[in-house]
Amino acid sequence: MESIQSAINAYFLGERTEMISVIAGSVIVSTCIVLLNRRYRHNLTRALSWSVLFSGLLLSVTAISLLFRDAELRNTLLSGLSTSHSIELLTTELQRINTVVGKYHIYQCVSACIIVSSIFAVFFSKYSNVRGISIGLILLSIAQLMIDDYSENRAIQYQSQLFHALYSPP
Repeated sequence: MESIQSAINAYFLGERTEMISVIAGSVIVSTCIVLLNRRYRHNLTRALSWSVLFSGLLLSVTAISLLFRDAELRNTLLSGLSTSHSIELLTTELQRINTVVGKYHIYQCVSACIIVSSIFAVFFSKYSNVRGISIGLILLSIAQLMIDDYSENRAIQYQSQLFHALYSPP
């Protein structure tokens, strides 16, 4: 039971660290892009600024909501390990993490489509606003791919630990 407690703690600590990094990264990139926009007042940088600021806000709001949700979920899991319903609780958590792991491929495909379509927009649009927004979407999608790669690896490891805790002989 101690190993599964360690696995739960490690997974949710990784989630917390990732979410704090996302928030910090969003603030840093947003600050840089606002400074860029103040320096070069052009339609492209203005559109890029709005795109990046909106993306940073979206990522930060998502990260903050996950921080609150994960803290509650972690506490529920850890307190439930000492009850007679621990097997059901771990089974439910394994089902949740199976769903999470299964969605990463979809997220990667969506990000790849956004990147490809945005690259076309950058090269083939004559409007600087469209190019600025497209560059912002490329940055967002690359960031999302990097975040998801880290998250997916951690989730697969956690999934494996849950599976072994439930189905390995004692």
